[in-house]
Amino acid sequence: MKHGTQFERVGGSFQPVVRTAADLDNLVNLAPALWSVTSISIDAVAMDNVFLALMDDDGNGKIRVDEVKRAIQWFQARLRNFEGAEKGSSTLNFADLNQEDPEAMEILASAKLAVCNVGENRSDSISLEEIRNREKIIAAGLSNGDGVIPLALIEDP
Repeated sequence: MKHGTQFERVGGSFQPVVRTAADLDNLVNLAPALWSVTSISIDAVAMDNVFLALMDDDGNGKIRVDEVKRAIQWFQARLRNFEGAEKGSSTLNFADLNQEDPEAMEILASAKLAVCNVGENRSDSISLEEIRNREKIIAAGLSNGDGVIPLALIEDP
């Protein structure tokens, strides 16, 4: 069976190499038999817990091959440019979002609102650090703390 996935020996076993968006395509098409692990407990992975919880789409505390594949497909559908991801950037450039995907447009609207709420004067990107600073985003938003937006805070008549 021929496939485009490259493997490297890591810790005594072969692991797929993922450096580019094309490598992600190969991973999605990789037969489960070629995965070194078909399921792993979230607690056993040294990675961002928020990210892992999102990948665990059935909430059972484990990530399976099918969940990894769905996460990759979700990611690929939302972006049209993968350069930032390939470089390992923690900043999302708004121009990289897929303008034809409704969920990507929801992400864009939320990100722009978050940037606005923290008082930044730019509309082209947001960092992971900024989007995770919920306290600052909410504190600067148009609400009085109970979720009600007072009319006095709305500039547009």
